[in-house]
Amino acid sequence: MQQIQVTATVPRIPKDNLSEFKRLAGEALEITADEPYVLQYDWFFNADESKCVVREIYADSDAVLSHLGLVGDLLGKIIEVGGGIEIEVFGDPSDALLEATAALQPSVYAYFQGKLLASRLALTGPGRPGRIRLGFRTESDPDILTLPPC
Repeated sequence: MQQIQVTATVPRIPKDNLSEFKRLAGEALEITADEPYVLQYDWFFNADESKCVVREIYADSDAVLSHLGLVGDLLGKIIEVGGGIEIEVFGDPSDALLEATAALQPSVYAYFQGKLLASRLALTGPGRPGRIRLGFRTESDPDILTLPPC
Protein backbone atom coordinates (compact mmCIF):
# COMPACT_ATOMS: atom_id res chain seq x y z
CA MET A 1 0.00 0.00 0.00
CA GLN A 2 1.45 3.35 -1.06
CA GLN A 3 0.14 6.72 0.03
CA ILE A 4 -1.11 9.05 -2.67
CA GLN A 5 -0.83 12.80 -2.15
CA VAL A 6 -2.95 15.22 -4.12
CA THR A 7 -2.83 18.97 -4.52
CA ALA A 8 -6.03 20.29 -6.07
CA THR A 9 -5.97 23.97 -6.99
CA VAL A 10 -9.14 25.90 -7.80
CA PRO A 11 -7.50 28.83 -9.57
CA ARG A 12 -10.15 31.45 -10.35
CA ILE A 13 -13.03 31.71 -7.90
CA PRO A 14 -15.20 34.67 -8.91
CA LYS A 15 -16.18 36.90 -5.96
CA ASP A 16 -19.85 36.33 -6.83
CA ASN A 17 -19.36 32.56 -6.38
CA LEU A 18 -17.29 32.62 -3.18
CA SER A 19 -20.08 31.90 -0.71
CA GLU A 20 -21.41 29.05 -2.87
CA PHE A 21 -17.88 27.69 -3.24
CA LYS A 22 -17.42 27.71 0.54
CA ARG A 23 -20.77 25.96 1.02
CA LEU A 24 -19.80 23.21 -1.45
CA ALA A 25 -16.36 22.87 0.17
CA GLY A 26 -18.09 22.42 3.54
CA GLU A 27 -20.23 19.63 2.09
CA ALA A 28 -17.11 17.93 0.71
CA LEU A 29 -15.44 18.11 4.11
CA GLU A 30 -18.51 16.62 5.82
CA ILE A 31 -18.47 13.67 3.43
CA THR A 32 -14.74 13.16 3.91
CA ALA A 33 -15.03 13.16 7.72
CA ASP A 34 -16.32 9.57 7.56
CA GLU A 35 -13.64 8.28 5.19
CA PRO A 36 -11.03 6.43 7.28
CA TYR A 37 -8.44 6.20 4.50
CA VAL A 38 -8.44 9.93 3.77
CA LEU A 39 -5.51 10.95 5.96
CA GLN A 40 -5.47 14.67 5.15
CA TYR A 41 -8.07 16.92 3.53
CA ASP A 42 -7.19 20.56 4.20
CA TRP A 43 -8.46 23.62 2.32
CA PHE A 44 -6.45 26.85 2.00
CA PHE A 45 -7.29 30.24 0.47
CA ASN A 46 -4.97 32.93 -0.83
CA ALA A 47 -5.30 36.43 0.68
CA ASP A 48 -8.23 37.63 -1.47
CA GLU A 49 -9.94 34.20 -1.52
CA SER A 50 -9.84 34.01 -5.31
CA LYS A 51 -7.79 30.81 -5.27
CA CYS A 52 -8.14 27.70 -3.12
CA VAL A 53 -5.67 24.86 -2.68
CA VAL A 54 -6.74 21.52 -1.22
CA ARG A 55 -4.00 19.31 0.24
CA GLU A 56 -5.01 15.66 0.37
CA ILE A 57 -3.30 12.46 1.47
CA TYR A 58 -4.85 9.04 0.93
CA ALA A 59 -3.78 5.63 2.19
CA ASP A 60 -3.60 4.34 -1.39
CA SER A 61 -5.13 4.59 -4.86
CA ASP A 62 -8.23 2.67 -3.78
CA ALA A 63 -8.90 5.31 -1.11
CA VAL A 64 -8.76 8.05 -3.76
CA LEU A 65 -11.17 6.12 -5.97
CA SER A 66 -13.53 5.61 -3.04
CA HIS A 67 -13.37 9.33 -2.22
CA LEU A 68 -14.09 10.29 -5.82
CA GLY A 69 -17.09 7.97 -5.79
CA LEU A 70 -18.51 9.85 -2.81
CA VAL A 71 -17.76 13.42 -3.90
CA GLY A 72 -17.84 13.09 -7.70
CA ASP A 73 -21.05 15.08 -8.31
CA LEU A 74 -20.00 17.68 -5.76
CA LEU A 75 -16.56 17.97 -7.36
CA GLY A 76 -18.20 18.84 -10.67
CA LYS A 77 -20.09 21.69 -9.00
CA ILE A 78 -16.93 22.91 -7.23
CA ILE A 79 -15.09 22.98 -10.57
CA GLU A 80 -17.93 24.89 -12.20
CA VAL A 81 -18.32 27.45 -9.39
CA GLY A 82 -14.57 27.77 -8.83
CA GLY A 83 -13.49 28.41 -12.40
CA GLY A 84 -11.76 25.10 -13.10
CA ILE A 85 -9.31 22.83 -11.33
CA GLU A 86 -5.66 21.85 -11.56
CA ILE A 87 -4.71 18.48 -10.10
CA GLU A 88 -1.26 17.28 -9.08
CA VAL A 89 -0.81 13.68 -7.92
CA PHE A 90 2.26 12.60 -5.98
CA GLY A 91 3.15 8.92 -5.62
CA ASP A 92 2.47 5.85 -7.72
CA PRO A 93 -1.23 5.92 -8.65
CA SER A 94 -2.81 2.71 -9.92
CA ASP A 95 -3.84 2.34 -13.55
CA ALA A 96 -7.48 2.39 -12.38
CA LEU A 97 -6.95 5.75 -10.66
CA LEU A 98 -5.20 7.22 -13.69
CA GLU A 99 -8.03 6.06 -15.93
CA ALA A 100 -10.72 7.41 -13.59
CA THR A 101 -9.08 10.85 -13.41
CA ALA A 102 -7.92 11.16 -17.03
CA ALA A 103 -10.56 13.80 -17.84
CA LEU A 104 -9.09 16.03 -15.09
CA GLN A 105 -5.67 15.80 -16.76
CA PRO A 106 -3.66 15.47 -13.54
CA SER A 107 0.07 16.07 -13.47
CA VAL A 108 1.64 12.99 -11.88
CA TYR A 109 4.92 13.07 -9.97
CA ALA A 110 6.73 9.85 -8.96
CA TYR A 111 8.30 9.74 -5.51
CA PHE A 112 12.07 10.25 -5.49
CA GLN A 113 13.17 10.83 -1.88
CA GLY A 114 12.29 12.70 1.26
CA LYS A 115 11.77 12.76 4.99
CA LEU A 116 8.40 12.51 6.63
CA LEU A 117 8.50 11.94 10.38
CA ALA A 118 4.93 10.65 10.54
CA SER A 119 5.79 7.82 8.16
CA ARG A 120 8.44 6.62 10.59
CA LEU A 121 6.30 6.41 13.72
CA ALA A 122 4.87 3.14 14.96
CA LEU A 123 3.70 1.66 18.22
CA THR A 124 6.27 -0.55 19.88
CA GLY A 125 3.86 -3.49 19.86
CA PRO A 126 1.68 -5.50 22.21
CA GLY A 127 2.17 -4.87 25.90
CA ARG A 128 3.59 -1.41 25.41
CA PRO A 129 0.59 0.77 24.60
CA GLY A 130 1.23 4.44 24.16
CA ARG A 131 4.93 4.00 23.48
CA ILE A 132 6.33 5.18 20.21
CA ARG A 133 9.46 4.10 18.42
CA LEU A 134 11.12 5.75 15.48
CA GLY A 135 12.07 3.52 12.63
CA PHE A 136 12.48 3.34 8.91
CA ARG A 137 10.51 1.24 6.49
CA THR A 138 12.58 -1.58 5.10
CA GLU A 139 11.83 -4.40 2.71
CA SER A 140 11.72 -6.79 5.67
CA ASP A 141 9.39 -4.47 7.64
CA PRO A 142 7.30 -2.62 4.99
CA ASP A 143 4.25 -2.32 7.26
CA ILE A 144 5.85 -0.33 10.06
CA LEU A 145 2.82 2.01 9.99
CA THR A 146 0.32 -0.78 10.68
CA LEU A 147 -1.08 0.05 14.10
CA PRO A 148 -2.84 -2.50 16.32
CA PRO A 149 -6.42 -1.71 17.36
CA CYS A 150 -6.77 0.27 20.58
